[in-house]
Amino acid sequence: MTKLKIITQSGTANSWNRLYEWQRDAVGKFFDFDKKMIAIVPTGAGKTYFAIYIIKKLLEEDPNMRIIIIVPKIVVVNTWLDEFYSNGFYLQNIGVYKGGCKEFSKITITTIASAKRLDMRMFDFAIFDELHNFGAPTMKKIVSKNFKAKLGLTATPDRSDDKHWKIFKDFDYNIYEYDIKDALKDEVLNRYDFFNIKLKLPREEYKQYEAISIQIASLMTTIGGYNAFLRRPGNDKQKIALMKYMDMRKKLVWHNKQKLEIVANLCKHYNDGSKIIVFSQYNSTTNALYYHLGSRGIKAAVIHSNISDKEKVEGLKQFDKGNINVILTTKVLDEGYNLPKIDVGIILAGEQSQRQTIQRLGRVLRKKAKKSKLFQIYFSDTFEEKTANRKAVFFKRFSDKFEEIVV
Repeated sequence: MTKLKIITQSGTANSWNRLYEWQRDAVGKFFDFDKKMIAIVPTGAGKTYFAIYIIKKLLEEDPNMRIIIIVPKIVVVNTWLDEFYSNGFYLQNIGVYKGGCKEFSKITITTIASAKRLDMRMFDFAIFDELHNFGAPTMKKIVSKNFKAKLGLTATPDRSDDKHWKIFKDFDYNIYEYDIKDALKDEVLNRYDFFNIKLKLPREEYKQYEAISIQIASLMTTIGGYNAFLRRPGNDKQKIALMKYMDMRKKLVWHNKQKLEIVANLCKHYNDGSKIIVFSQYNSTTNALYYHLGSRGIKAAVIHSNISDKEKVEGLKQFDKGNINVILTTKVLDEGYNLPKIDVGIILAGEQSQRQTIQRLGRVLRKKAKKSKLFQIYFSDTFEEKTANRKAVFFKRFSDKFEEIVV
């Protein structure tokens, strides 16, 4: 029989009483749905703990049950291991199958890349973490297998290619949904104030912006529109020229010193032990911000795709310890990483999808003692404004306090 301690949200006893109300409800629904369900739950509301509780209940029913947990990337494997350890599981009951590590146990954790090499007939219960990442044919084939039990976890199920409907079908459309509004009302997520900061480019810079925009519009017309632009080969002269102008315009807006200075002022203002995360769209913007903050005496860690795994781990370690209180990142931290509780989120407007918007909000709303602060910073009368306005509607909808700030 597997050796399992009693699991609780706090690591002590009496786990059922420690569950959030939504988790109790979802556990009941999972068994009502004949152990086949998708749980759509906001980031930070306790999806992983809910899944671990389900594992505990199933192992109590059948101690010989074999369980596979499939996650989108390696860093999420470590997050699950941390959660199992902190919730009372002996780690000798957990196997990891990824890269050069090929361990099987009663519970095996693997990645999407490694799962393709496994015979899924070995397992009775499958958990698909970040289920929206399982739309590719090879993974869809695994999701559709007839396990004795299966559970999908996601905060953002919808896919732009509409393949989520096929995934829903594999779970017989058994969906449990707990939304952000209810999580805030139930105080499962932290309440927050939202500040929308609207900047204006100085006259000379705006003239430059308009001149570049005219060149972009002219070249786009010549090429035949955006779809034709995408189809052009990479060495096409007009495509190269258009990309050059688009890059110039992005740098003018995204690396603008006025925007960087607003971020620096916010970091200075909340230099009271508050943990701050700054999201931007591109590595170059994050790097520019890092050097600007450094010039103002503000220590920050950079986490993006050009940073080694070792540097990422060290940066997050220093952030967790409180040696630095600012993390600068791109979409790398949208999913997977188990971040400390964030007090202040700063979003530099870019081309984020609705999924990124939801995930980034969730990063800021993990439960803590003081209310969260969320800032969006963008330039009006630029290509940023449309996206920023759409996100502002979403952020404002759930906030306790909203303030529009024009600088």
